[in-house]
Amino acid sequence: METNKIEYLPLGSIVILNGGVQKIIVNARGMVAANMNPPMFFDYGGSFYPQGIIGDQIMYFNHEDIKKIIFTGFSDDDDKLMIENINEWFEKSGFERGNTLEIKNARSGLNG
Repeated sequence: METNKIEYLPLGSIVILNGGVQKIIVNARGMVAANMNPPMFFDYGGSFYPQGIIGDQIMYFNHEDIKKIIFTGFSDDDDKLMIENINEWFEKSGFERGNTLEIKNARSGLNG
């Protein structure tokens, strides 16, 4: 079980992911992708900036997938408590952290 705590970015933060150029806005943290088999945990849920969420499309990614932080959203004591709660929940959850590179390679038919 992974015990490293993530210093999650606040909601509303804008990032660029590894290998990308499109800005992504962080809409959610501590996401379980139930549509995967088995369901997997991801640090963030986001959408393209400035478009936002279109329909039910949300992209899952992890902290290590972030290449550059463009803007850091608002954080206060409530945000810090939420981050502690997400980290604590994940430690106890039993979910595996999804690996976006492995998922991308599997969908592309690549091994690795």
